[in-house]
Amino acid sequence: MAKKTDWMPSTREGILGMAMKWNNVLAIKGAAWGVPEDVIADLNAKTLVAQAAFNEGLTKDRTTVLTAKINAAFKDLTDLMRFIKKRWYHIPPLTSMDMASLDLEVPDTTPTPIADPQGQVSATVQLLGSHLIKLIMSHIEGTPPDDKADYGYRIYLGRHASRRRNPGTGRRNSPLFTESPGLRR
Repeated sequence: MAKKTDWMPSTREGILGMAMKWNNVLAIKGAAWGVPEDVIADLNAKTLVAQAAFNEGLTKDRTTVLTAKINAAFKDLTDLMRFIKKRWYHIPPLTSMDMASLDLEVPDTTPTPIADPQGQVSATVQLLGSHLIKLIMSHIEGTPPDDKADYGYRIYLGRHASRRRNPGTGRRNSPLFTESPGLRR
């Protein structure tokens, strides 16, 4: 399931509701947060213009001119709301109660615990060409199945830790190892 990354509501009713809450909260706490009075007044005015345009657009005789008027009113309102959030809601950072009162999502700072995978797999290596290999992963029988193991795998690239010569290539093995996480698709 895709995660919504934009904090702005997706509907015009939601945008108007959020703007009205912002007007109420900024009337009380705007000075303490350092938001200038003219910005608060501008937000109030743009909210009223967007509300009037939205109500006018609910009539039967809606034209393209009226639609353009509504779009312009909401663009002005959302641009100002994005500017206010970016400029005044980060410094000083708002508390969780302030974020909730503004209809903004309270960030979750508690990490989700994920246990280590218990399943084991084996890999069959197929040489596809120069510098190309294909790994075919298969579950090892007798080990507990683990759904979390299907989220991905980690491949360790490198050579053996010994400095002996590799019998296949005749080169010396390096003790260096690197790792590359991979995702199963």
